[in-house]
Amino acid sequence: MESSETSLMMKTPNETLDDAFRVALAQYNSQYADKLMFAITNIRTESGFAYAAAAPLDQFNQPIKEEVYIVLLAYKNLAGEWLVVAPKLVTNQEYNIVLESLPDTLIDSATKAFIYQYDSTIRSPVTALNMTGHKLPWPDQKTAQVRAKGNCYVNLTGGVSCDNSGHELQLDFNIEGSGINGDVYATKPGTVVFVKESSNQNCTTRPPNPCWKKANMVVVQHSTSEYTWYVHLAHNSVPVSVGNQIGFGTKIGVEGVTGFASGVHLHFMTSTGHTTGSSCNSWGCWTDPNNPDDAPWATGITAVDFAEVSWDSLAVESWYKSQNSGSHCPAPSPNSPADGYVSPSQTITFSWAALSGCPFNGYTLRIRTDTNMDASTPHIYDQGVGETSRSVDIPSSYNNQDLYWGVRAANAPNGADWSIRKFRIEPMTQPPRVSTTVNVPSIAPGGTALVSVSLLDAPPNTYASAEFICTFNATVVEARDIAFSNLFGPDAVPIVTTPQNGSFIAAIAGSNGNKATTGGEVLTFNLKGLQVGQTTIECTGRVSKGDNFAIPLPSSGSLLKVQSQPPQMGILRGQVIAAKPVTVKVRTPDNAIIPVPIQPDGTFILPVFPGNYTVDASASGFLSAETPQGSVTVRDGDTITLPTIRLLAGDIDGNNVINQLDAITIGMNYGTSTPAEADLNNDSVIDFLDLELLARNYLKTGPVAWQENNTNAETFIDPEVE
Repeated sequence: MESSETSLMMKTPNETLDDAFRVALAQYNSQYADKLMFAITNIRTESGFAYAAAAPLDQFNQPIKEEVYIVLLAYKNLAGEWLVVAPKLVTNQEYNIVLESLPDTLIDSATKAFIYQYDSTIRSPVTALNMTGHKLPWPDQKTAQVRAKGNCYVNLTGGVSCDNSGHELQLDFNIEGSGINGDVYATKPGTVVFVKESSNQNCTTRPPNPCWKKANMVVVQHSTSEYTWYVHLAHNSVPVSVGNQIGFGTKIGVEGVTGFASGVHLHFMTSTGHTTGSSCNSWGCWTDPNNPDDAPWATGITAVDFAEVSWDSLAVESWYKSQNSGSHCPAPSPNSPADGYVSPSQTITFSWAALSGCPFNGYTLRIRTDTNMDASTPHIYDQGVGETSRSVDIPSSYNNQDLYWGVRAANAPNGADWSIRKFRIEPMTQPPRVSTTVNVPSIAPGGTALVSVSLLDAPPNTYASAEFICTFNATVVEARDIAFSNLFGPDAVPIVTTPQNGSFIAAIAGSNGNKATTGGEVLTFNLKGLQVGQTTIECTGRVSKGDNFAIPLPSSGSLLKVQSQPPQMGILRGQVIAAKPVTVKVRTPDNAIIPVPIQPDGTFILPVFPGNYTVDASASGFLSAETPQGSVTVRDGDTITLPTIRLLAGDIDGNNVINQLDAITIGMNYGTSTPAEADLNNDSVIDFLDLELLARNYLKTGPVAWQENNTNAETFIDPEVE
């Protein structure tokens, strides 16, 4: 520091530190104090550096309560002389050089930013460096008074003084008048990047004392180098959260008296940057918002021109009317299902009319067991939707109760209303019936097939007895090994007639008042192939409830072929790679689905009968992959190996396109573990690593073609998702 001494610095050789500060402050009072004299309130020193905080005195020689102060800085040269700098006694550049030289243990970096001296002339309208596009930070048509602008403020006598320090390019507003906690609005559309509302304390101890950090505040980012700051907000008064997209007319808090403040007001400023902390999010590193005694501060503070009044025209003591209003999004008009709809199916398509006339991006669809769509309790369904409809599979555990679906505009900076309708799911119940199934579709002459006869959807503990008449083509097969299950309880009484002419009768009755406990398999028997041909096997049935009255039941049968050389099963195999559990389905030409067991590494091996199949693969949050319809042909004994495919991460909303709506879902749930679809790397936390995976596949669409002869398989590989 010795080489940077200037003639403007107070040089006090052979004097104590107290004397050095006293001499410097006397010069400041004689040249710059306006109406009130400043006096030193506290001094701290460390390792050859020191500071003194000074406050103006009232008529009783007591420091006034208003947040007016100056900070004098000192350092000791090699000759043991204390050199003191004070605002206005040296240039701002010289003051800031000394300020940055002080150890952080004496004045921390955030407090240095707090008392940093700005030159108002470098932010004049002539330089075109003022921030623009802002509106005054309170509700439309309401008024507020400018209590301080830069280093000028309303003093105790009601006049204006300009001897403050560290407030250059910053504003204090009193919204709606003294003693009223007015609503604070965002001055310009942007993203909320920091929220602190945990403090309920204020202080009047002058900086560099860090008690100023008790202030609650909201910081909004408008571009990579434009922030607005709303400081001294009331305890727990902030209705927005980090990551919220906000706009004109959005309430972000209530003015208060937290931090270095003596009365209710809003401290407002714009900046190009900020100090940092250890609590990091997608928009930077900040202090811990839950710590009431810590806070960040602006760097690169800049003047601002409002739509209602420019920076140069703003005057201390004057009142200004706001034009800050925004367009709130109304509730979308629901199309279907209608209010009170009863669905027989678990899959329901919800649709609504498109919105217009307000800013928003997509829609939010929620399903709950109550009408409070904003409740913090878990939702049945909660997804962002880019279109105006969505089909949802609702778990059967929610059947037969009132449910509610709601839709509203998403990412609406000025708020949005819900449309809510009631519905129920009441699946159609099948009547009790008899089903006859065969375990294989064909056998060779001399081979056997197992036949199972079941009571389906039988009411529990209702049927006391049952009779089955089973028929088949006796020239093609013969029946043998007829056996009953224990469906009718222990010691049930069975009767079976000898199979003759392609039929037999099997009857059973529960003993000692026992009845069929539920539906299920009643009896089994084997069929032996006699000669080439085919037969329909069907068992018709009647039941009794124990009242000596027979009830006929509908029935269904099965077809069995006897072939000289039954077809050999083939093998279908492949591997699907994703960071999440994978589901593979094989569909037959008649769209029957064959479930496929998957190994942890995504490999699968499935025995199938000869035929043409369609194979698709899916994973939560990934684009699906699908072979062309019926393109996988399996012949007798063939092994078909599909190419290994890696699913593309990022389709969080499941609409087969990876776009901004998926990225927004990551942002809205940042740092959490739900929804699981957004946790693309399956590490139980939604963060920038998931966003990185999504970005690699941005604007890709699905389902991805998965072909046996696909030579461009690498096109669909996400190399980071293993």
